[in-house]
Amino acid sequence: MQQLLAFAHHLFAFTIFAVILFQHLTMSRCKKLRNSDLLRFDAWKYDLRMLAVTDIIYGVSALLLLIIGLLRTFHYEKGWAYYKAMGAFHGKLTLFIVLGALSVMVSKKIMNWKRDARQENAQVPELRDINKVNMFLRGEMLVVVVMIGLAVLTAKP
Repeated sequence: MQQLLAFAHHLFAFTIFAVILFQHLTMSRCKKLRNSDLLRFDAWKYDLRMLAVTDIIYGVSALLLLIIGLLRTFHYEKGWAYYKAMGAFHGKLTLFIVLGALSVMVSKKIMNWKRDARQENAQVPELRDINKVNMFLRGEMLVVVVMIGLAVLTAKP
């Protein structure tokens, strides 16, 4: 059971990073097309659907990652007594909360864009909005990379 939970924990962590990367690449492509005025609304709606689907995958993966991480912490790994004194562990949990806050900003923007896309006179988002979302996505990637470093410190004191 320990190995299965470890596998699932890593799978969901990598899924989160893959989703963030996909969203960043999609937004970067939209930015390039927006800069050249080649981004058509129908192409944007397709990208928006992909962003919304990957956002759901992100949310489910984050929830399962948290649940499995807590199970591993309290029942299947070294136990709470081992982890509670580790600064790296607390840092990882804190960064998970930061990651969630950054993710909420991105998710809200995607939901707003989806709502706006249903309007009759809908437009492709402004470049500043695309840049803002990309900034949050870069922040999420940085947080994940730091979390990986803290995970190494947590596993091997």
